[in-house]
Amino acid sequence: MNKTIRWISLSLAAMLCLACAEDQDNTYPEDTQHKALEAWMRQNRPHLLENYQEDGGYYVDVIAVGDLADTALRETEAWVRYDITGRDLQGNVCLTRDSILALQQGTFTRYTHYVPYFQFSDELSGTEFREGVHLSMRNVLTLGEKYAAERGLPREVELRKDAQVVLYMPATVVSTGSVNGDGGYEGQYQLSANHPLIAWLDVKERVRNPVESEGLAVDAFAEANGRLDPTLPDTPEESAAGAEPGGYTWRIASEEAAQVYYNTSFSPLSDGQGLFAYTDPYVGSQQRADEIDRRINRALVERFGTDAPGKLIDPEKTVRVWYIARFLDGFVQSTNIDEVKQIVYGEVEKDGVAMSYNPSVNKSAQIAAWYYALPYFRYGQWGALLTTSSNAYGSNGIVGTTQTDSSTDYTATYALMNYYGMMNSYYGGSNYYDRYNYYDNFYGNYMDGLYNASVNNSYNADASATTTVVTEVLPFTPLLIEFYIEPES
Repeated sequence: MNKTIRWISLSLAAMLCLACAEDQDNTYPEDTQHKALEAWMRQNRPHLLENYQEDGGYYVDVIAVGDLADTALRETEAWVRYDITGRDLQGNVCLTRDSILALQQGTFTRYTHYVPYFQFSDELSGTEFREGVHLSMRNVLTLGEKYAAERGLPREVELRKDAQVVLYMPATVVSTGSVNGDGGYEGQYQLSANHPLIAWLDVKERVRNPVESEGLAVDAFAEANGRLDPTLPDTPEESAAGAEPGGYTWRIASEEAAQVYYNTSFSPLSDGQGLFAYTDPYVGSQQRADEIDRRINRALVERFGTDAPGKLIDPEKTVRVWYIARFLDGFVQSTNIDEVKQIVYGEVEKDGVAMSYNPSVNKSAQIAAWYYALPYFRYGQWGALLTTSSNAYGSNGIVGTTQTDSSTDYTATYALMNYYGMMNSYYGGSNYYDRYNYYDNFYGNYMDGLYNASVNNSYNADASATTTVVTEVLPFTPLLIEFYIEPES
């Protein structure tokens, strides 16, 4: 992955475009933008004026210095996990990763995974782009003497784990375009181009090796949900014969795919086999997660039945698969099962269809984990797979997006036009195209006539908008997938 931070290529870029190229011209001169922010600070945050940062022309308020036993972010090349909330100078939220704040703003969606962002930080990422959050991570923050003394802080602060700061940034280190969230991370307001931004930053974690970190998380999940069998089966037939219906067993799918584990023991037919112990459950507690999963399991059994599995699938033929893809905290990232959509999202936005997959030809059609895991399963069988990002969405992940499609049913409007046609015919014309003089208001001043009548009486009522949210998948994110393979046709 390109180590230069490009928020446009990662999910927060869709949200925040904090990067701006050195050679781009702003609408207003740079000194004017800095003076505008300085004037606001003098009026509203005068105690922070002495915390001016020369490296980017921004101001900083240190809420917490963080864990002093941990290495400072600027001293290493590392991936950083952090929360961020952006506001304009009036306090209006333009982006947030906080679910409670999203609820308060009216922008919350059940499709959005409200967790800290994950971004790479190193020295190189500051050479091509200037960006306020990155600057604060890679440089020593210099505090004023009075400010530091009053708060018992050192004059120089380096961001590290558990640090919390508020950055007051001019547009020169924010964006040359507008700033707004996406994928459910929106605020109610969009920050216009070339405007300052207030960013609240909470550093959660520094990860030197995300590949190792997620690998350990996947192994720990497997151990917490049964056991991990390190034995590589010789054939799919051997694996199927060795399934243990009495409990979970995670097996290695292939020596070619590091940490793709498959589970032929999984089944929603009984509570014990259809429930997972999640890592830090997203819904708040394991008890709550179990309640939701029991509802899901009942819906799965009702839809797909309880018949015994058939023969091992033919890797040369296409199978039809129904699935629930989750993160390790239990959050449902995607599913093609309508009953699960209703339970998890509270709606069925679009009818689900089975995933058609042929292991011998569709390796690149879906995430690679399917290719390694599916050949071990039978027609009509339940199953599960567990994989690191290397065989899922990788080091880039998926950018979260929000799209709104508007549509209008013109039936009522046409009916109104036909009504005018009927009245026209009643007064002697064959249709409403014949009586221009009589309908002078209709033809001579359309906006004041039929248009306003239709809008006021029916047009708005017939308009509808569908909002689609694509769930963000952060870089280096493992996946847990439960699935059912349709019986052989």
